[in-house]
Amino acid sequence: MQMYLKHFNLSEEPFSATPDTRFYCGSTKTQTLFAEMIVAINQADGFIRVIGDAGSGKTLQCRKLLKALRSHKKRYKVIHIPHSRLSEDGLYLAILQELKLRPIEGKNLRESLVTHLQEINKQNSNPVLIFDEGQSIPNDTLEALIKLIDNSDEGNKLLRVALFSMPLEHSQQELLINREIADRTTLTRELQALDGKEVKTYILTRLTKAGYQQDPLFSPEALDLIAKLSQGVPRLINLLAQKSIINAFYADLNQVQAHQVRLAAATIDSALLDQLDYKPSWFNRLRGRTTAT
Repeated sequence: MQMYLKHFNLSEEPFSATPDTRFYCGSTKTQTLFAEMIVAINQADGFIRVIGDAGSGKTLQCRKLLKALRSHKKRYKVIHIPHSRLSEDGLYLAILQELKLRPIEGKNLRESLVTHLQEINKQNSNPVLIFDEGQSIPNDTLEALIKLIDNSDEGNKLLRVALFSMPLEHSQQELLINREIADRTTLTRELQALDGKEVKTYILTRLTKAGYQQDPLFSPEALDLIAKLSQGVPRLINLLAQKSIINAFYADLNQVQAHQVRLAAATIDSALLDQLDYKPSWFNRLRGRTTAT
């Protein structure tokens, strides 16, 4: 166990960068979103899109949906594709592998998949395809996906889809293929930043789930500053809270003060963001607020 965890009587890291549904903190917004996703997935032509900036919590929402659907194995056949840069045949193969099925002799991959999906639907089970990082799907693969979801059997789509992605650039949004996807979408939602009250609830909830049971670990001023600097972005809340706790440990404090949050904000490394294809807008705004604080 890391020394700072022992110092604060934490059983595990409360602000890990790895998405973990055990630490899911449902705000009014996310609870509403989850309920809407379940309703949409259960529609005969269910196709949902969840859009969010880098660090907004898309992967956690995706994993929560996966966990919920997988808990009903007879009702849903869940197909999870976390890496979306697939060719057309790669898409078909990935779906078949997730379903633990093989191509049918004498048929190509697409024909084999459609036949299998028809059989699954006849068993009153719903195949649900869930994409993480949907903004990375090549256009040819998107066209194949459109043709696939346009297949129906007695009015029911053979495949229901949940697409989690970052916002597309304006030039990408103008592409015909993306307009065709939009035309088939039954639910589109954009993840919203947490407000100040939700940021505090988020931090306190994660601390409780990590085993913290003592006096408040963050001073009110520290919580206010994290809410201000993070602008309600979950990844940034985690970074600031984690670094602030470590700063308090090295200062031999039992409570995180605003000073430790300022130190944390000053040392956040942009190298994490340099690894992303898409640059979120909140980082430059954070740097501006940090220098002015």
